[in-house]
Amino acid sequence: MNARLELLSIIDNLTGLANRRAYEAKFDEMWRLAEQTGSPLSVVVMDVDHFKVLNDIRGHLYGDEVLRRVSSLLVQALRSRADFAARFGGEEFVVLLPDTAEESAIRVGERIRRLIEMAGSPPQEQPSDECLMWVTVSCGVSTCYSTAGRRREELLETADKAMYRAKAEGRNRVCYRLLEPKLPPEREGRENGRHGDDGRTDHSGERDRCGGETGGVDGGDA
Repeated sequence: MNARLELLSIIDNLTGLANRRAYEAKFDEMWRLAEQTGSPLSVVVMDVDHFKVLNDIRGHLYGDEVLRRVSSLLVQALRSRADFAARFGGEEFVVLLPDTAEESAIRVGERIRRLIEMAGSPPQEQPSDECLMWVTVSCGVSTCYSTAGRRREELLETADKAMYRAKAEGRNRVCYRLLEPKLPPEREGRENGRHGDDGRTDHSGERDRCGGETGGVDGGDA
C-alpha cells in the first residue's frame, strides 16, 4: 500500500508521465552523475503551441486529450529507459538525456516534434472547418559539457530560452542553445573580448541553432 502511494505521488494524474516532484529528484541524480563522470547532460523543454487558444475553442476536456496524446508520443520518441520524460506543468514538458551530446539531443527533440506534427490533433466530436487546429510543439534543447561552477537550474533555463526562441521563430520547430562552460575568472576577461556582435564566442563555433518545420535544426538562424 505504501509503495503504491509513493508511486502515485510521483506520477502526473492526467498524462501518466512523471510529475514535477519526480523530475526534480531525477534531475538532481543525473546532474550528480554528470559531475562524477564528466559526461554531457542534455535537456529538451517542450511546449504545446497555441494551447490556450485550443482550450478556449475546444474546451478543457479536449485540451486534456491533447496533453495525453502528446505525452504518449513523447514517450515513443525516447531512445531508451535511461531517458526521462516529465510533465513540467500545464502544457510544458521536459526530457532529461543523460550522457548525451548536442547532436543526439537535437535529434531527440526533432523526433518528438515530427511525431506530434504527423499525429496531428485528436478526433473531434463535432469537427468544424472554421476552427481546425493541428497540434504542434516547440522544443528548446540545451547541453552541459562541464558542470564545474554551474547549477543544474542554469541548464533548464538555457533550454527554456531556446524553446521561447522556437516560439518566436514561428513555432513547430527545434532550437538549440549550449550552456557554455564556466570559465575561471582570469580566463573570463580574455574570452569576453572575443565575443561577436551576436554574443556568441568566436572560439567555440556556433552555439545557437534553430530549425524550421521542414528541415530540423540547421546551422543558421533561419
